[in-house]
Order: sequence, then C-alpha cells, then structure tokens
Amino acid sequence: MFTVGGARYGCELLYRSAVATTPVDEWPADEQDRATRHVVLTALRCGLEALGGHGPVFVNATRTLFVGEMDLPPLPAGMGLEVVESVRAEPDVVAGVRALRDAGHLVAIDDFSGLPDQLVLLPDVDLVKIDLRDLRAHGAGLLDAARRYGATTVAERVETPDDLAWCRTLGFDLVQGNLLEPALVLDVGRVRSSGSHR
Repeated sequence: MFTVGGARYGCELLYRSAVATTPVDEWPADEQDRATRHVVLTALRCGLEALGGHGPVFVNATRTLFVGEMDLPPLPAGMGLEVVESVRAEPDVVAGVRALRDAGHLVAIDDFSGLPDQLVLLPDVDLVKIDLRDLRAHGAGLLDAARRYGATTVAERVETPDDLAWCRTLGFDLVQGNLLEPALVLDVGRVRSSGSHR
C-alpha cells in the first residue's frame, strides 16, 4: 500500500493456495477462518516490522476473529484487520470492530462495493478499499459513499500509469496494485533469518 505520491504506507498479507481453484472469499466459512488464522499466526511468528517496516500490516479477517471466537494470541496494534465481504454486520461483529479499534487496530472494509453490511460498518472503520473494477462498474458514487464518514480511501488493482493518474484525479488517499509493487510470495524462512522480506 502506497500514498498516491509513491511513499510506502503499509502492506497486506494474503492467503494463497497452490491447489485451490476458487478465490479464498468463495470458500466455506471454516476454510476462510483457517486461512485467516494461518496468515495471522505466520505474521506474528515473522514479526510485523520484518514484514511491513514501520507501517501497518493488514490481514483479511473473518467474522470469527471479529467476535473473539478465533483461537489467537493477543494481536499487536500494528496489525490492521480487513473486513472481508462474507462478514455480516451483526451487532456482535460491530461491537468487535469497535473493540479492536479501541485497542489500537486499524480496521478496513475490503472490496467495498456498497453492500448493505458494508454500509452499516462504514462509521466504524478507518479505511475503505475499492477495487478499480468495482469503481468502473458502479461509478463515482461508490467513492462518495466510502468517504461519507471520513475514512481513508484505498484504490486496489492499480495496474497501469493511467490507473494511477485516475486515482489521483479522484482523490484517493492510498493505492495498491502491481504497478506499485507486484504481489510477492512470502518466504518465511528468509524473513526469519534476515529480519526483512525485501
């Protein structure tokens, strides 16, 4: 994740499977939970500073994490949490989001497309991430909705210089995508030995 001027802001860790043929967000809930837990525990073992420098390290988070039902050690404040599309804005989820923010975590809505549950959570998050493909499909009103409560806006899938120029014109705060930095496969052994993934 970068500012529109090119300064590094933070990073996002994603779960990828060498054998799965469907995206993680289409997996059954228990498999999504396992993926979330695996990424969180790996990040904690490696150390957030080794992964993201001094910026926040974001992970996709499921309902189980937000309601405190996932078996995890205490999370450091530098770990940001992204609400994935499958999370419903039930009262216990909203309370969990607020409690995590109160504990110092940044909370983001991932892949914001104006879903009703996402709109409910808007007042309680710090960042809203919009895939440029969704912005093209839904129009600028999607970005207006994301800004309603003052959240930092993040453009996802910035792939070309034209994409970046468009993001600047629209006034996005942050951008991420292959133009800024291609996705990397994390070599956990290398991170542990060197203290850095770069």
